[in-house]
Amino acid sequence: MDDTMAILLFRHGLTEENAKGKYIGWSDPALSNEGIEQLSMLKDHLPPYDVICTSDLTRCRQTAEILFPAAIHIQLPSLREIHFGEWENKTYSELQNNKEYRQWLSDMEIPIPGGESFQQFRSRISNAWEEILSYAASTKVNRMAVITHGGVIRQLLTTLVPKTLQKNFWEWKVPHGLGYELVWTDSDKMGGVTQCSLFREAPLMEKKNG
Repeated sequence: MDDTMAILLFRHGLTEENAKGKYIGWSDPALSNEGIEQLSMLKDHLPPYDVICTSDLTRCRQTAEILFPAAIHIQLPSLREIHFGEWENKTYSELQNNKEYRQWLSDMEIPIPGGESFQQFRSRISNAWEEILSYAASTKVNRMAVITHGGVIRQLLTTLVPKTLQKNFWEWKVPHGLGYELVWTDSDKMGGVTQCSLFREAPLMEKKNG
């Protein structure tokens, strides 16, 4: 068994709704033609991964099929984006005069009408991560990719990157069709610390983040 664990956190490709600035947490649009083209160009620039864990929503499953067609694919509904409830498929301009929306922008702990509270979201993502680590440990897999949504990746990064690189939730930039690879060494993976030992953009750019 290799002495490292690498997990890629990758945001799904672009959808038409994303391009229009719509909130599409649990909505299920497919990738746009632009999104498919972008992923097709990235495919050869990503290293291989043995197992791909994805949100069960179409845009994530399509992304996994384009980038890693030969890998094992596992769908986890717990990897979905936060549920935007009454705000699904609406844009900032449509919601900017909504009192509850303005309050939520200032304090994300306020529950979304008809959707999730941020506390519920955090708990769900924490459980999903534990499920991923448990699978990796039981199957002795050393290279996994998690194809999911922007909010999910931001939440994971707030807890998993080294302390010297930590940022607040909204400070993380997670473009569509890009992500971050986190690497743990044998001494710390699955062990007493949760922060990774190496952190880098994926596909790998000229400058590394850690």
